[in-house]
Amino acid sequence: MTVTDIPDLLLRGMGIGVLAAVAWLFLTQAPVGRGRHSVPILVIVLAAYLVLSAPMADLLPDPLRRALAIVATGGPAALTWVLLELLTDPPLPRWPWLAASGVIVAAGWAAMIWPPAALLRGGLAVIFYLLLFGLVLRVDRDDLVPSRRRLRRWILALSAMMAIGVSVVENWRLDEGAGPVLFLVQASLILTLAIAGFIWAARIAPDLAEAPRTLSAQPTSPGALAQRAQRAMRDGLWRTEGLTIGALAQTLGAPEHRLRQAINRDLGFRNFSSFVNGYRIGEARKMLSDPMRGTATILEIAYDCGFGSVGPFNRAFRAETGQSPSEYRVDSLKSEPIPKNPA
Repeated sequence: MTVTDIPDLLLRGMGIGVLAAVAWLFLTQAPVGRGRHSVPILVIVLAAYLVLSAPMADLLPDPLRRALAIVATGGPAALTWVLLELLTDPPLPRWPWLAASGVIVAAGWAAMIWPPAALLRGGLAVIFYLLLFGLVLRVDRDDLVPSRRRLRRWILALSAMMAIGVSVVENWRLDEGAGPVLFLVQASLILTLAIAGFIWAARIAPDLAEAPRTLSAQPTSPGALAQRAQRAMRDGLWRTEGLTIGALAQTLGAPEHRLRQAINRDLGFRNFSSFVNGYRIGEARKMLSDPMRGTATILEIAYDCGFGSVGPFNRAFRAETGQSPSEYRVDSLKSEPIPKNPA
């Protein structure tokens, strides 16, 4: 045991303790379905990595080291699950990202048997993390939840630094022959990330308890700015292609941050797209229920309602109604004969 082993073990132990507190916070306060189990899974993965990457890990029994390696290699999937579950809202598609992270995990497991696979795994991981963090940052512009917007950037910065840094170090074997200072830096960074995560979890957990709002569940007396936003949308502003909250704020002559707060606090929406799509889906429901438009394709209706393609339309429609557009049309028209086009 060297002089740096004791502070290193202390830092790692503190990191695992703080991570355990984060897991406990989500298990006891976050509701089911809003990331309640994603964070504890990530905590287990990080704890395994903390133990496995310690300078004294070679002293562990070989079966235990292998088990820890299998768990720690699942980091990309665990982190992806947390970011998508807690920092994004439906109808954003999540399975493609989870599947991609699963490929990286599988490559990591394969590297345990065939070491050359580590190069592929490292390269894929760096690219994937960059794309994932880019996605979450793009979603930030649409987000209306103040706590998520305030904390997202620096939490993501720490996560990105750790995730990409670990991938680069492992991919190019920069840790081979490294001195004890590198291990102390690593343990300190993970402890910092754990403390930041705990602060973030304590502040955001109450927000997770509130389910996303739909137009069918609106409060009866929203504030003046929220009423003006509703009036503008009812007047057809939702038809504007690529409508953003900044454009709506400019139309209303209101500060953007106040408009975000009004739509979130008074109307209950967690993101601006859900607010706009509610009006678009309302129009789509009218079209799908109209026997005179029985021959219009789903794609045509999607375009008429302001959607750029049928995929986002289908996801938004299902999120609002619980049905696909085709299912909704069948149910609404089954008692109404669709008129034939004149010959």
